[in-house]
Amino acid sequence: MSDSIYFDEQHQQFRDSLRRFIEQEVVPHAAAWEEAGMVPREVLRKMGELGFLGIRYPEQYGGSDLDTIYTMIFHEELGRSTFGGFTATVMVHTDMASPT
Repeated sequence: MSDSIYFDEQHQQFRDSLRRFIEQEVVPHAAAWEEAGMVPREVLRKMGELGFLGIRYPEQYGGSDLDTIYTMIFHEELGRSTFGGFTATVMVHTDMASPT
Protein backbone atom coordinates (compact mmCIF):
# COMPACT_ATOMS: atom_id res chain seq x y z
CA MET A 1 0.00 0.00 0.00
CA SER A 2 1.31 3.44 -0.86
CA ASP A 3 1.18 6.31 1.58
CA SER A 4 -2.34 7.62 1.59
CA ILE A 5 -4.31 10.12 3.59
CA TYR A 6 -7.33 7.81 3.25
CA PHE A 7 -6.06 4.33 4.12
CA ASP A 8 -4.60 3.20 7.40
CA GLU A 9 -3.18 -0.15 8.50
CA GLN A 10 -6.63 -1.47 9.53
CA HIS A 11 -7.98 -0.71 6.07
CA GLN A 12 -5.12 -2.67 4.52
CA GLN A 13 -5.67 -5.58 6.92
CA PHE A 14 -9.34 -5.65 5.95
CA ARG A 15 -8.43 -5.64 2.25
CA ASP A 16 -5.87 -8.43 2.72
CA SER A 17 -8.31 -10.55 4.70
CA LEU A 18 -11.14 -10.11 2.20
CA ARG A 19 -8.82 -10.74 -0.74
CA ARG A 20 -7.57 -13.95 0.90
CA PHE A 21 -11.16 -15.09 1.55
CA ILE A 22 -12.18 -14.48 -2.05
CA GLU A 23 -9.10 -16.26 -3.41
CA GLN A 24 -9.60 -19.29 -1.15
CA GLU A 25 -13.38 -19.57 -0.80
CA VAL A 26 -14.78 -18.00 -3.96
CA VAL A 27 -12.40 -18.24 -6.92
CA PRO A 28 -12.12 -22.06 -6.87
CA HIS A 29 -15.93 -22.45 -7.02
CA ALA A 30 -17.33 -19.31 -8.63
CA ALA A 31 -17.31 -20.55 -12.23
CA ALA A 32 -19.61 -23.40 -11.18
CA TRP A 33 -21.81 -20.96 -9.26
CA GLU A 34 -22.02 -18.71 -12.31
CA GLU A 35 -22.99 -21.73 -14.42
CA ALA A 36 -25.65 -22.80 -11.88
CA GLY A 37 -26.93 -19.24 -11.49
CA MET A 38 -26.64 -19.17 -7.73
CA VAL A 39 -24.20 -18.56 -4.89
CA PRO A 40 -24.53 -20.96 -1.94
CA ARG A 41 -25.87 -19.40 1.24
CA GLU A 42 -22.99 -20.94 3.15
CA VAL A 43 -20.58 -18.53 1.46
CA LEU A 44 -22.69 -15.57 2.57
CA ARG A 45 -22.85 -17.00 6.09
CA LYS A 46 -19.05 -17.32 6.18
CA MET A 47 -18.69 -13.75 4.96
CA GLY A 48 -21.02 -12.60 7.72
CA GLU A 49 -19.18 -14.60 10.38
CA LEU A 50 -15.92 -12.99 9.28
CA GLY A 51 -17.41 -9.50 9.51
CA PHE A 52 -17.50 -8.75 5.79
CA LEU A 53 -21.26 -8.12 5.71
CA GLY A 54 -22.91 -5.24 7.54
CA ILE A 55 -19.68 -3.29 7.73
CA ARG A 56 -21.46 0.09 7.75
CA TYR A 57 -24.05 -0.79 10.37
CA PRO A 58 -23.81 -0.18 14.12
CA GLU A 59 -22.57 -3.03 16.28
CA GLN A 60 -25.87 -3.03 18.18
CA TYR A 61 -27.51 -4.30 14.98
CA GLY A 62 -24.83 -6.89 14.27
CA GLY A 63 -22.67 -4.70 12.05
CA SER A 64 -19.06 -3.64 12.32
CA ASP A 65 -19.69 0.13 12.40
CA LEU A 66 -16.81 0.84 10.00
CA ASP A 67 -16.21 3.92 7.83
CA THR A 68 -17.08 4.30 4.17
CA ILE A 69 -13.51 3.57 3.09
CA TYR A 70 -14.13 -0.05 4.16
CA THR A 71 -17.19 -0.12 1.91
CA MET A 72 -15.11 1.10 -1.02
CA ILE A 73 -12.46 -1.56 -0.32
CA PHE A 74 -15.21 -4.18 -0.07
CA HIS A 75 -16.60 -3.23 -3.48
CA GLU A 76 -13.16 -3.07 -5.07
CA GLU A 77 -12.27 -6.56 -3.87
CA LEU A 78 -15.63 -8.02 -4.93
CA GLY A 79 -15.14 -6.56 -8.40
CA ARG A 80 -11.58 -7.84 -8.50
CA SER A 81 -12.95 -11.38 -8.29
CA THR A 82 -14.35 -10.94 -11.85
CA PHE A 83 -17.37 -13.10 -11.02
CA GLY A 84 -20.39 -10.92 -11.67
CA GLY A 85 -22.97 -13.28 -10.20
CA PHE A 86 -21.07 -13.57 -6.94
CA THR A 87 -20.49 -9.82 -6.78
CA ALA A 88 -24.12 -9.01 -7.55
CA THR A 89 -25.39 -11.51 -4.97
CA VAL A 90 -23.22 -10.08 -2.22
CA MET A 91 -23.98 -6.47 -3.11
CA VAL A 92 -27.72 -7.12 -3.20
CA HIS A 93 -27.47 -8.45 0.35
CA THR A 94 -25.26 -5.63 1.60
CA ASP A 95 -26.51 -2.63 -0.41
CA MET A 96 -30.09 -3.34 -1.38
CA ALA A 97 -31.67 -5.78 1.06
CA SER A 98 -30.26 -4.55 4.36
CA PRO A 99 -30.24 -0.70 4.23
CA THR A 100 -33.08 1.03 6.01
